[in-house]
Amino acid sequence: RVLKDDSGAWTTPTALYWKDEQASVSCTAARFGTHGFTATEFADGLDLELPIDQRTQEQLNSADLLSMSATGVKYEDTAGGVLPVTLRHALVKLNIEVSLEDDFYDQGIGLVSNPIVSVTVRGASSRFNFKPLTGVVTPGSPSATGFSPFPSSYTPGTAGAKTSRALYEVILLPQTFAPGALNVKIRGSDVTYDWYNPEETQLEG
Repeated sequence: RVLKDDSGAWTTPTALYWKDEQASVSCTAARFGTHGFTATEFADGLDLELPIDQRTQEQLNSADLLSMSATGVKYEDTAGGVLPVTLRHALVKLNIEVSLEDDFYDQGIGLVSNPIVSVTVRGASSRFNFKPLTGVVTPGSPSATGFSPFPSSYTPGTAGAKTSRALYEVILLPQTFAPGALNVKIRGSDVTYDWYNPEETQLEG
């Protein structure tokens, strides 16, 4: 059953009664953004879509899919009958580190503000099918629109280490990219850089 009340808390409105200490209970759980899964969706699966814009922490968090596939639990394996729910991240968080070297070290100090205007990740799928009972994520065709990652941090260069570093995070689907299919586009105020994966790349949940 779905253990979630109107406030969004993961609680059960009624007690769960065990048949005996040996019988196994099938337990599954899932959470994706604000989506509340129905009993039918748990049984049959459903089509979902990742948010393309993940530029804020809240938008990044909303792209996280937490799940626990159907697990047989016996009373004797619990703490006094309390069901253990262990959620895993079913999708992939891709961390992008951009090193801005001497070109971005100006007059003895690193640029205080990040000179990168935007970062876009292209070639990845946004639509997918998810089956909560098994935890299987099946990506659809690549999205025509690129993902906008969350700029998690920026560290200016110093006299000792002139390289500035900008870090970005984006949640993507588990999928395999052929050589050159994954593109990270980094745009500055007057120049754009493109990175493509040089070999087959597999992202795993």
